Amino acid sequence: MEETEARIQRLMEETERHIAEIQSERDETINRVHSEAQRQREEIQKQAREAITEAQVATVTAQEEARQANIRAHDAEAEAHAQIATAERLVSEARATLDRERAEVDRLRSELAAIRMQVEQANTRVEADRAEARTALDRERAEVDRLRSELAAIRMQVEQATTRADRLATVTDELRAQLIQIQTEREKPNQA
Repeated sequence: MEETEARIQRLMEETERHIAEIQSERDETINRVHSEAQRQREEIQKQAREAITEAQVATVTAQEEARQANIRAHDAEAEAHAQIATAERLVSEARATLDRERAEVDRLRSELAAIRMQVEQANTRVEADRAEARTALDRERAEVDRLRSELAAIRMQVEQATTRADRLATVTDELRAQLIQIQTEREKPNQA
């Protein structure tokens, strides 16, 4: 009986010791897991703070770049408006010059028509006045030649003015196209 009680006592002591070892291992495991979790949490928090800082820096940089881009776009638009205004003024001046030259050509044509009428009237004079008429006709022909030379020069000036007006109209169209492109590029960030 005593032997049985002694064996039971030993079993109880061994069981308590085994339970103590298990509890000790459990506590160590819990502490180790807790430490690892704490370390990982701190690492994640550190990475999160770094990511937030980088995002803030990137946001500030992007905002500054957007501000600079808006300034450049505004300057380009203002310059385009100025160039268009200048081109339109030059086109207007060229057209005014062309109108004046056309009016001068019409006047010279009227004068030439009048001179030709005078020449025809001179041809109808009597035979006795033919010599005088021929002299007058020579003078008139010389005047006609001079007027034709002037008319040719004026026509050349008109053609040159027309060419300048065409070039200015082309430049105006190109500048308008650039202005439309700039306005479209400015509107894209607003749509996004």
